[in-house]
Amino acid sequence: MYKNEFDKLFEMLERTKLKKRSQKHNNCRKNFDEHHSALFGLVKPRYKSGKQISRDSRDHPEIYQEVLRIGALVCKAPFNSIQILKDLQCKAHRDSHNQNLSTVIAFGPFEGGELCIQENETSENFVAHSTKFQAIEFDGSVLTHFNLPHTGTKYSLVFFNC
Repeated sequence: MYKNEFDKLFEMLERTKLKKRSQKHNNCRKNFDEHHSALFGLVKPRYKSGKQISRDSRDHPEIYQEVLRIGALVCKAPFNSIQILKDLQCKAHRDSHNQNLSTVIAFGPFEGGELCIQENETSENFVAHSTKFQAIEFDGSVLTHFNLPHTGTKYSLVFFNC
């Protein structure tokens, strides 16, 4: 549905070196495989109260403006933070620091990588959703979710409130 809206962002991200995250480098969540990512918008500093604009937002204002433009197109729920993930395959988890609804959309020349979301809080069943150029909205702090393997280059945008 939004396929043509991502061309500019894809080119920008391919020219930008996103930070590598891995268990080996001790800068990756426990349930996440090695990937590259950037965080835009507001963040909660580790040892301070309140929120502040992320380093990635300050270092890459042109990318920040582009993801805000896309967020205005695809998100029904309000957001103040955007996580960009490149080639992430994550195991089942919940996003304990997110508040309310999150919106996920993926783009790039990839196949597979469906987002699997728990049917409801008490269910053991999961539903697979294609996020390729399709926005999926759910509460990631309440519903367990993960994604399936993919081939090719996959970027995901996660719009959420921190």
